Amino acid sequence: MKIQRILFLLIYLFHVGAPPWGFTEQKTIVGQFSQDCILPCSFSPGHEVVIHWKRGSRTVHSYYDQDDRLRQQDPGYKTRTHLFHQDIPNGNASLKLSNLTVTDEGNYTCYVGTLESSTEVKVVLRVRVSPHYALEYQKTETGRTLTCRAFLTYPEPRVSWLRGNASIQEAHQEKSSNGVLYSLRSDQNITNTADPYYCNFYHPYKNWSAEWRMKEQQSVIEGSSTVIPCDYSNTTEGFSVVWELHRGTVVSVLAAFNGTFPSSPARACMNQSDFSLVLEHLTAQDSGEYLCNVSTPQYTKLTVTTLQVGNSNNRRAIGIVMVSMAVLLVICFAALMFRVLYKKCPRNLPESRAPTENTEESHPVFSSSSNNMEMDDLGRGDLAS
Repeated sequence: MKIQRILFLLIYLFHVGAPPWGFTEQKTIVGQFSQDCILPCSFSPGHEVVIHWKRGSRTVHSYYDQDDRLRQQDPGYKTRTHLFHQDIPNGNASLKLSNLTVTDEGNYTCYVGTLESSTEVKVVLRVRVSPHYALEYQKTETGRTLTCRAFLTYPEPRVSWLRGNASIQEAHQEKSSNGVLYSLRSDQNITNTADPYYCNFYHPYKNWSAEWRMKEQQSVIEGSSTVIPCDYSNTTEGFSVVWELHRGTVVSVLAAFNGTFPSSPARACMNQSDFSLVLEHLTAQDSGEYLCNVSTPQYTKLTVTTLQVGNSNNRRAIGIVMVSMAVLLVICFAALMFRVLYKKCPRNLPESRAPTENTEESHPVFSSSSNNMEMDDLGRGDLAS
């Protein structure tokens, strides 16, 4: 037994300190942060197997005499390494590394020796951090703001803003770190709601973009129904849709889709074909800004529509006033037209008699009745005398 242990030790020292002989290969593995990954290593099966995983001068995992030998293991790998013991006789010396961290990135070497052969496998490990991004919208008394966020990313991403097609500077930025992971916040003020705004994060592993748009206001009356459209561009998979109502600082989630359509409030439901929001039996309390959030791993799109629900009694009173004003305007217009037309038409006045100018001397003309009256008057005068 003692001679056998010395033999294992000699094989171990030979493969650690001496140039390898036998098969050599190199592989690249990409693992996800906080997940498990397997560093592959295969060899030709043989007797008296010795396995030694190293990263530079650091011992990651050792195996000989048919058992793990972890006394010299680096503390950073404690409880995180595992060999597949049942597969070692079949030539499998792969190492499972659990709960990956960014500091696990680097070059690993797998040494395997048997009485028959020796193998060296080099593995390059890259740890990818899947960034998480979000675009947030807020309206306050002082104005509207957008916030782009990147959560626990590695390495640190870059951010840029556009208004329409023009590049603009961010209003404010905050950075924080948790070990080697970065979180970033970038704020932007909305100065013109007629323009779309774009936020872009640039990352070595995954870029991300976001878009914000304001739609035209909808005005309806109490008790009616309406449909608010959502800018949905036929995304096929891996997307979600969330409808929110913003009233001041209060935000209410009305409907959501994440692969399935859960039940929604009775008066608000999401159309399953185009993801528009259907609202019924509206009241004045339903007034506010309705936000449709369409998100995929690559982008987020926010569409905001303002809904104004008016009181039906007020609408009726306003309608009566408007009709009355219209009637009054018609009457005034008719009176004005009558006055204009009256001035343009000639007046039917009696013709005045003017003296007739003749070259000959004019004589008075008497009618027969006048002559008779004058003769009577003369006769009466004679009789009187």
